[in-house]
Amino acid sequence: MPVLLSSSFSAYANPSLPGGAVLTGFRAEPYKDMSRSGPEQPIHEMLANLAHPEKNHNNETYFKGIADQRLGHQVDRHIIFKALDYARAHNLFPVAVNIYLESALDHDFIENVLDYMTHHQIDPRNLVLEILEHDVPSASLDFSAMEKGHRAGIRYGIDDYDPRRSITADGVVREDALQILGHQSGCSFVKLDKNVMWAYRAGRYPELPAIVNAIREEFPHLKIIAEGVSMTYLLDNQHLMVDASQNSGWGDLALTGK
Repeated sequence: MPVLLSSSFSAYANPSLPGGAVLTGFRAEPYKDMSRSGPEQPIHEMLANLAHPEKNHNNETYFKGIADQRLGHQVDRHIIFKALDYARAHNLFPVAVNIYLESALDHDFIENVLDYMTHHQIDPRNLVLEILEHDVPSASLDFSAMEKGHRAGIRYGIDDYDPRRSITADGVVREDALQILGHQSGCSFVKLDKNVMWAYRAGRYPELPAIVNAIREEFPHLKIIAEGVSMTYLLDNQHLMVDASQNSGWGDLALTGK
């Protein structure tokens, strides 16, 4: 069983979360980075568990509010530092953390993360930053900060991808996150949202195999990870042509201290 985190930060001040939210721990969900050859430890996606002062708030409403208020940098930095600290204390590397796109594109933010890792002697190859699919605008973007992080060893991926979001209410297909990030940002994988996989299993999304095949043809460098299903399911449904799965996690990893 994972042990409680007892160490605290020293050289770098860990920013507090806005809105009175408190990071109480993580839920670790392992998956394999199939873009790398040879044996490798699974990546553990560190999903933040937050305690909210308002009873009607949950993680979904909180993170949406943070995006609306343009406070993503502060939240992302807090969670990344905590995740790295936990992984360093318990030899859990490599780890993945969800971030807002605005953080990934910010040079000061990436510099801050790299400085923190250098100070704590953490290899940047042990960090994967997963950009939330629904956070990507259809606009011209500057990926130079991500390219800098990638050159240092940080890996990037597209999280929670749902092709159905690219279709507007009147049936128009718009440029989506995969189109914007897949070609330009150095991402090495894309994760199919668990709701996509569940809809396919329930017979409500029969188009999925054709869509996965189209992704493979247009983005041959991207590995495809299915969320919410087991590897056994994928082996029984090889026509899906998915590389890996991310399913159940270790459960809650508690944090103590500030």
